[in-house]
Amino acid sequence: MAAKYNHLVLVRRDEVVELFKNGIIYPSSSIQFNGDLSSLTTKTNVVLEVFKKTPSIEYSINYFLLYCVTNNKVLSKGLNITDLVSIIPLDEDSYRMGLSLVPEVKLEQPIFSAIYGDYLEYAAVQNAAKGIENISCIFETTDLWKSIKKFPKKNLPEVVALIMDENGNQQPSSIWEYLLTYTRNQIYPNDTRGAFLDTMSVVQNFTKGRVDMKDQKTTTSGKVILECESPTYNKLVDCLSTSTNFVKAADKGYKDFWRIAPLYFILLDMLSNASEDGTLIGGKPTQAFTESVTNNFDSKFLNPALLMLGITLGQSSTYKLLYAVLKPELPFLR
Repeated sequence: MAAKYNHLVLVRRDEVVELFKNGIIYPSSSIQFNGDLSSLTTKTNVVLEVFKKTPSIEYSINYFLLYCVTNNKVLSKGLNITDLVSIIPLDEDSYRMGLSLVPEVKLEQPIFSAIYGDYLEYAAVQNAAKGIENISCIFETTDLWKSIKKFPKKNLPEVVALIMDENGNQQPSSIWEYLLTYTRNQIYPNDTRGAFLDTMSVVQNFTKGRVDMKDQKTTTSGKVILECESPTYNKLVDCLSTSTNFVKAADKGYKDFWRIAPLYFILLDMLSNASEDGTLIGGKPTQAFTESVTNNFDSKFLNPALLMLGITLGQSSTYKLLYAVLKPELPFLR
């Protein structure tokens, strides 16, 4: 009697439909395992491998896990409909959405939802790391990770987990974590002045050790910022430099943070509002814009801002900008 092999396969929704229509598919992401299916629920690293073999999963409802038993140790010859044992949604959303197939199929409970959650964290870390690489290429900089002391690359998973923590189970500690998790809760101008007021709010949160709702427009420094004519970055830096107490509080988090954070907020706003195809930033061609930035700002302050920018935007929000810069090297682009 031929040996039987267990496989756990990750497929897209349309591949499930294809399997039912054609009777066979050739999946690209699968693992072969021993023992029963339930034993895999405690083997996080094993199941993670099947997720890691696929591009980032944006919506769980578009993917399913298939448990199948075949005569083949590998699935290079394809997965046949007769090998299929059960269909497993990734999470409760996927389970509720279901599959509209004829004949109707039953779905198992999403027994791997916790591991899928672990995968989402893994994917978010990869997205952030790639974002840093992209920003480095876009702005033609190197060694962004070395631009901030005591902010090592190995801590990226912890930082990303903090950013993803919607329930408030984790609290930021460093001033960089307060920056990356900051959400504006006051009405500030959507311009350079707003970037400096946001910076003041981040420093206030760091100083208090929690999110503080104080409106920085009501402070002495905030009023000076709002009243500044032609409020350029350099002018507003000069304004803040006279606020001894603020500078001291910001420097306690990281020296020159009050110069770095406004650059982060300014660039975050501009890159987030780039043209749909990524070829224009602030009305300028992307390459011209980035060259202007690197030529006009001290790398001592710019590079830490770019590092934070890469973490925040990630691969998903920088790839078009990257393609705009690399267009001469990408012959498939028009």
